[in-house]
This record gives sequence, structure tokens and C-alpha cells, in this order.
Amino acid sequence: MDTSEVQNIYTKKASYYQFLMVDFLGFGMAIEKFFREFNYVGPHFKILDAGCGTGNATRALYTIASEKGYEDVTFHAFDLTQAMLDLFQQWIKKVGANNIILKRSNVLDLEQLPSDWNGYDAVVSTAMLEHLPKDSVRPALRGLKQLLKHNGRLLVVITRRNIINKFIGWRWKNNTYDKNELQKIFLDGGFSEFKIRNFFWNFMFIIEAKNN
Repeated sequence: MDTSEVQNIYTKKASYYQFLMVDFLGFGMAIEKFFREFNYVGPHFKILDAGCGTGNATRALYTIASEKGYEDVTFHAFDLTQAMLDLFQQWIKKVGANNIILKRSNVLDLEQLPSDWNGYDAVVSTAMLEHLPKDSVRPALRGLKQLLKHNGRLLVVITRRNIINKFIGWRWKNNTYDKNELQKIFLDGGFSEFKIRNFFWNFMFIIEAKNN
């Protein structure tokens, strides 16, 4: 899958994606509920949002951290599409967040990131890896694993293979996966400890992996 093609789609439809998937269909609320249940943010945490899009994962984690009074949490986020980052930056400005730093970058070229973007307590990646060619997902996972601290957690949300998602995938240029395929990919990506759950009305999988 050509990354320039994906980038072009999300450049044109960034606002539509935010409205339809995140707000109207409730993906933003679903990911925030998950983060609240499984404690993905704590005092002094350092968190990376890889392929952040319009920032839905970071928005949720920032909201939770603010409610709990965690003022010393650091958020880094990157995405390939500037239009998505621009929408995220508008939200950052609106809420007055001063602990969220954005960069335009590619998950397949993590060397572009600043030298201090490592040692993360958590790396989250929601609906991004599915846009990569399938043979690029394993090296992407290995690269993200290297950014985690020991015992840090990687959270990946990825589209599940079914008839409905086959049509959606054609429209948004994303691949779909089944559970067995994901198990092999994460093992090949260097993770020996991970859990795969159904997510978002069973249209997606959510995978939690530990860097041990």
C-alpha cells in the first residue's frame, strides 16, 4: 500500500474522519473508556502516540491525567499527515495543553524523531499500522518496541477482518487482520507477552503487549 496514497486520502478527509469515526461512531469515547479501565496513565508517565491522527488517544489520556491531577505527564505524538496534525494542534490550543509535543514523522523511519523520544511508559497506536504494507508491520513493531522502557506497554488498535471492514478498508485504504495473523506478527515483532481483545463492536482488535 502506497503511503503517499494514504496520506492524500487523510489530507482531504481529515475533518470528515474526525466527525464520522471519532465523534459520530464513538471511537473516541470507546478508547477513552478502555484507558480508564486499564490505567494507561500515571504520575510522571511518558507516553508516545504513534500515528496519532487527530490525537484521539492522546486527547483521552490527557483528559484522564488532568482529572487525576497528573501535571507532570509528558505526551509526544507523531503522524505522517500534516492535515491530521493541524486538527490535533487546534485542540491542543483550545484546551491550553502545554505538555503535548507533535512531530510529523513516519513510523518506518523513527530515526527522524528527536533523540529524547524514547524510554516511554506507554506507546499507543490506534488505527495506524493497518495502513502499512503487511510486510512492514513487523519492522514497525520492532521499532516501537525499542522506544519503550523495560516493562513499558504497547497498545495497538487495528481493524478486524470481516465483510463490512473489507468495504471500509477499500474506502480508507487499510488492511484487515484476523487473530491468528496478529499473534504471529507480534511474536515476529519481538513481543512474547501480549493479549488480544475484541474492541469497538468487534470491528477491531486491541492488542496490549509488554516490553519484557
